[in-house]
Amino acid sequence: MPVCALLRQGLSAGPSQGPQEAVQGDGEMVRLTERMAESLPRGVLPKPEARLRGAAAVGNRQPSSTPSKFLDLDLVPSNLWRRGVALVDKGDMEEAAWNFLLGLFMDFGLDGNAMSPVIEAIAGCEANGPVAMALSITTWQNQNQHRLTKERHLGFIEDVCKRLESNASSGASATSTTASSIDQVNRSAFAVGAAKLFRARILGRYHWVTNPLDAHSRTFKAAHQKSADIINTAKTNIDPDRWLTLQYELGYSSWDTSNVRKAKQWLQMVVKSLKKEQRERGAVLNDHWLDTRASAEQKLQMIPMMEQAKRMGRL
Repeated sequence: MPVCALLRQGLSAGPSQGPQEAVQGDGEMVRLTERMAESLPRGVLPKPEARLRGAAAVGNRQPSSTPSKFLDLDLVPSNLWRRGVALVDKGDMEEAAWNFLLGLFMDFGLDGNAMSPVIEAIAGCEANGPVAMALSITTWQNQNQHRLTKERHLGFIEDVCKRLESNASSGASATSTTASSIDQVNRSAFAVGAAKLFRARILGRYHWVTNPLDAHSRTFKAAHQKSADIINTAKTNIDPDRWLTLQYELGYSSWDTSNVRKAKQWLQMVVKSLKKEQRERGAVLNDHWLDTRASAEQKLQMIPMMEQAKRMGRL
């Protein structure tokens, strides 16, 4: 049974506990978690009302000058987007496309912005360049409204992913594990992994738009499982030990498909990684990572309920 259906039935985590006690949270947190599970498409994070901000996250300590092993920790998706727009205005299309790709990789909700700068950046890039190809997945819908169908859109995306993987197979490196900074990332390898995430997110969106409440259907389950399988293959190109975004995506997709063990593993990893960065490096988490951590923690609070459902054969 999908997680959202489990939540609607109010299955308790123990014989004497109700749904709210099972997640050990107040009513607002439970309602937020239910809305998150039932109404949000892929790539959209909830915005909890109460969370630490800025320096409050680490008290009076100063951030360490030691670079984080996580290449996306110090990035802010909205800033990457603004930088991309500014680079388009300056005519630096390759760098603009790279910034757009990073921003959308971290927060796919950014495609709710006007996509004309992204389209312009792609047009100004090298033909068949991996970054531009991956980015084209996010703009095809805007440029093909006159002939837009789910089948055509998903077919285009699948073709792009296949071509990217075919091109990358002849490259020197498949992943970006050796990079010590964002400037050293293997962009070709990263583009393949980002394209896979975009494909999974759009696949999930299509199901939510066409049938958002049919959580029991085989189509619903199959769509989420296919998305999760695609995201899992992105580990071949993007190392989750270096990218917090992929850790969260792996946990989110496992949670969507009721894979309790994997969901717990990856979501705990995200939370522990962020707390360790704060504790050992004095890192000041930006709002994006505070939101991500809050979302991961909320999902983890539902794990006892999911484990109980597994034992009862209802998940």
